Amino acid sequence: MRSVSNTLSVNHPANFVVAKTTRKGRDQSENPHHFWHSLFLHPQTHNAPDQPIPIYVVRPLFPFYPPITQGYKSVEELRKKLASVGAPPLPEVWEKRILEFSKASNHRPYVVPKEFHEITRMFGDLFKTANKDSTVNKELRASLAEKAARLAADFLPAGAYLDGKQLPADHKPKRILPVVETNQESTTAVQKPAPAKSRVKKAQRQTAANQSKPRQQAI
Repeated sequence: MRSVSNTLSVNHPANFVVAKTTRKGRDQSENPHHFWHSLFLHPQTHNAPDQPIPIYVVRPLFPFYPPITQGYKSVEELRKKLASVGAPPLPEVWEKRILEFSKASNHRPYVVPKEFHEITRMFGDLFKTANKDSTVNKELRASLAEKAARLAADFLPAGAYLDGKQLPADHKPKRILPVVETNQESTTAVQKPAPAKSRVKKAQRQTAANQSKPRQQAI
């Protein structure tokens, strides 16, 4: 995912994660992927107006979960874990960020707070075979958006859209989170494609498409 200015690479260390992505069953404490989708992305995009709007997502931008779901006390421990799952070595700057996050969380595994287990489970239900019928799925999406919008309003600032409705100018979120525009320059080398005349028309189409996309912000 890139910012509207198209400057932040998806491979930037700020977006890196080492985390579980799914967990079956009613206990959704280890399913941060569905948690962030259900809490922020779904209620903001459901019934969204047909115009550019701010979209608030959580760093790392994608997937929507914290950098790690277990603690690592040393770089050796981290490297051993990655090797056990067949992952390639990481740049030192990424290793540093992961260890810093682990230290800040007292090396405890990340868990989804209990009050968000229901919406996290509801998001997973959207993709069950039994709920593939368009009418049923539409009803489930509407129900999730309604429930999640009430929870998301505790975090998002005035002006954000939830279930198609904009939070009023006097809205005060219960939990103040820092908000940054995702337009910073990457601090790591990003390979750029070589310019080619044949790509001019394609670039023009992409520019037109980007103009219709919502502005992305991170919290």
